[in-house]
Amino acid sequence: MHMPLVTGLLALVLALVFTPMVRGHALRRGWVCYPRADRWSKRTVALMGGVSIVASVTVASCALVGRFDHRALALLGSSLLMFAVGAVDDRISVKPHTKLISQVVAATILVQSGLRFGLPGDGLRLLDQLLTIFWIVFVGNAFNLLDNMDGLCAGIACVASFCLAAIGLKTGDPVGAALSAAMGGACLGYLRYNRYPASVFMGDCGSLFIGHFLAGATLLVPGATGQRSVLSIVALPTLVMLIPLMDTGLVTVSRKWFGRPISQGGRDHSSHRLVAIGMSEPAAVRLLCAVSAVGGASALAVLYLEWWLASVLLPTMLLLVGLLAWYLLRVRVYDETASLTELLNQTPIPLLAQHRYRRRIGEVLFDTTAIALGLYIAYVLRFEGDLARPEVLASFGGAMPLVLATHLSAYFIAGVYRGIWRYTSAPDLPRFLMAVAMGTGFCVLALAITGRSMMNSRSVLLINALVQFNLLAGTRISLRLMRDRLRSVATDHRPVLLVGASDRAEPALRRLLMTRQWGIRPTGLICEEESTVGLRMMGVPVVGTSHDIRELVDGKAVSEVLLIDDTYPREAWERIRRACRDMGVTTRVVRNSLEPDEGPTPLSAVGD
Repeated sequence: MHMPLVTGLLALVLALVFTPMVRGHALRRGWVCYPRADRWSKRTVALMGGVSIVASVTVASCALVGRFDHRALALLGSSLLMFAVGAVDDRISVKPHTKLISQVVAATILVQSGLRFGLPGDGLRLLDQLLTIFWIVFVGNAFNLLDNMDGLCAGIACVASFCLAAIGLKTGDPVGAALSAAMGGACLGYLRYNRYPASVFMGDCGSLFIGHFLAGATLLVPGATGQRSVLSIVALPTLVMLIPLMDTGLVTVSRKWFGRPISQGGRDHSSHRLVAIGMSEPAAVRLLCAVSAVGGASALAVLYLEWWLASVLLPTMLLLVGLLAWYLLRVRVYDETASLTELLNQTPIPLLAQHRYRRRIGEVLFDTTAIALGLYIAYVLRFEGDLARPEVLASFGGAMPLVLATHLSAYFIAGVYRGIWRYTSAPDLPRFLMAVAMGTGFCVLALAITGRSMMNSRSVLLINALVQFNLLAGTRISLRLMRDRLRSVATDHRPVLLVGASDRAEPALRRLLMTRQWGIRPTGLICEEESTVGLRMMGVPVVGTSHDIRELVDGKAVSEVLLIDDTYPREAWERIRRACRDMGVTTRVVRNSLEPDEGPTPLSAVGD
């Protein structure tokens, strides 16, 4: 335990000392990053901050030299090779294919030292080596692409490093844990100067070093016990590197669709898309680091939980991150080109050219994955450790196609695919319940006709029905909740107070939260019922009554007060209007009633 602690703290202190020294030297030599049209930063910032990270990790690792094996030496040596390539690229610009060849060479060094995924069987040795090289190169480029916003690359690397250190302690590899802790400490110290607004950038010398180092560390640490299951081979590296993998996949797909070179810089990363929907830069970085931490915690859970419980974590996390990636992919980030929907509408592929069919195909594919996962969860909850028994696996394999066919058919008949995901709400839940009940009934009938069974256990059917309902409703509602939550934290909107917290106010509140073009960010609700103060309505807190209006306007620095409830007591509204008039704050009304057609409808539902 003391080895990771010593190297982590030593690297932290060294980074705090080295980073300002490197920054000052870079400024004196003119090694700075100037603003460019295809880059996010609009400031002139010192480069070569990666030197301090590399120096901190290397010096801190010297405390372990006597305990290094050939794999650890290969990891540190090949990472220093990638640092050298990145440093040259920062100064004179290296061609993309030259960097790629260097990454393959560095990855081959690791493979020759014995670092591999460890696929079982001698016949898979060549595949194992090729997969390892691909993984190291892919993750190295992922961190290089991730260095696109203040504190993001270093923050994700810090989270991943400490997760790998914890995994190393659990698997009995103190050297691997200490190396990872050194990287985590160095990145944490560097963040002191790289967080928003950053005074130094790491450059390619830092991002390539970090990416290669952590790619190798994911293979070094979990393999310490020599008893790796297929689950840990796949799940541990994927969960720890969840955000780099998602961001690289998102950028690759997006640039391919829009005909942009993958190697070209751009403002189309997941962090940029979060800012595009209204989040601040620090908030976007914190969100991605939080998701990365959840992935790392799930990787730790794989080691601590029984395999039949841990096996659920990877597909569940992939499902959730897939929802986030799909939402971010639809955010428009290329001003000069069409949106993703407009681009797909022009494709020559018939099924993708029509938005309705394209959306339904995606929903069916997503539901197919969710139904399969739901049946697996049902078997896990029912049979637990007995899931590995041949007869249980045979029952699961035989039931899978029947459950998929019956539930998808029931979803179609019940009208699940006649709704729109982003508008899913409570009135849709009875339809989902009917669809799952119908699917369960069809499944029982199909099992009886084919002579198959779910281990003669009725509880499997019941558990599966409950899980399927939660997945069907949860995936659709979670997408809406994700959209609502991300938009509700927008920081580029003006803060306003809302008046009214009744059922009549709900439609107007929802519209205000969703209509980003109005530039409104509700900070609180005013309601005359004192018992509701402290409660929340659609995430917006009830902060007081009309008698507290002056304190609320001053305390929250609001620019406007909007009435969203047309049944609100007139006397209380007049009290609010008088106070706002005295304080120079605008009051407006959100009209939400059925009115006769008297001409063109205004674009905004907010009236004076």
